[in-house]
Amino acid sequence: SEKFSAKLLGGSTFIKSKTDSFEGSTTGGLIAPGLYTLANSTSFVAPNEEEINYDKLGLYAQASIDYNRTVFLEASYRRDQSSALPSNNNKYDYYSIGTSFIVSELLKQDWLNNLKLRANYAVVGNDPAAGLLGAKINNGLIDGNLMFSNSATFVDFKNLKSEELKSWEFGIESAMFRNRLSFDISLYQSNATNQIFNVPQSTSTGFSFSQINAGEMQNRGIEVSLFGSPVKTKDFEWQVGVNWSKNKNEVVSLNQGRDNLQLASWQGGVTLNATVGQAYGTMRGTDYVYDTNGNKTVDEDGYYLMAPDKVIGNIEADWIGGITNRITYKDLSFNFLVDVK
Repeated sequence: SEKFSAKLLGGSTFIKSKTDSFEGSTTGGLIAPGLYTLANSTSFVAPNEEEINYDKLGLYAQASIDYNRTVFLEASYRRDQSSALPSNNNKYDYYSIGTSFIVSELLKQDWLNNLKLRANYAVVGNDPAAGLLGAKINNGLIDGNLMFSNSATFVDFKNLKSEELKSWEFGIESAMFRNRLSFDISLYQSNATNQIFNVPQSTSTGFSFSQINAGEMQNRGIEVSLFGSPVKTKDFEWQVGVNWSKNKNEVVSLNQGRDNLQLASWQGGVTLNATVGQAYGTMRGTDYVYDTNGNKTVDEDGYYLMAPDKVIGNIEADWIGGITNRITYKDLSFNFLVDVK
């Protein structure tokens, strides 16, 4: 039918990389001055050699169909196999489906250039960085000899899984008055699962942290953008773009029943945390004690009451916005941007 059209695409990708590195140094000076070889080192330290091989095989398929250039439907599927994951968990799938409806094709108004509704859902997989996980730490010299120790982080490689991101988005976009005015509004939500974290563990194991799939995180919010051209003549044009977004982040869960994961700590007892039910990057520390009306409370001597381990802030901005201006005169243009958080 002339009103229907479809496209189908399939294929395969293969990535192969090999990294060879050699690192060596002299220690304690040279036996014979001016002869820069490892064998001429006063104290010999074996060089560090590294070989990293990485293979990634992918199979994919994409399909799209539209009706009368008004209704569109697209879908994709991909399966990857990565050598950066253990052999029992080295395959993962991801896929997407999306649809859009061009409302302006039905309205047919002279002032309306485009009006589109869209909806999308996608699942995306991600493998960790390739290479030998874990490291040796240089602890300096003792009597001219280099001292090494194992990394403080244990990597549970055999049980590692690929990270997974599930997301959906609904949006509306429009352009009008010969594209002099346009806008785009989007609502979204994404859930990242099997996220790889370094979690604390007992130092009796010889390690302070363990790198594992440890959590699920959710982001949801709204994004709005507006573009206009208030002044436009033969030689001069002024274009303005405004964008604003608000994102709400939440740590949904952590592994093994944890309700908090400390990410960093500073002096004064201030810590950076991933806490279940709160935003990622919550800062905790000593704060005042408040009453039910939000007023600071004092003791019988008139001193403010203090309490430790209280939420005192977060690294996430409440909202983000910006204004872009572009002024053009013939072949000369000037741009400036204002960002606000």
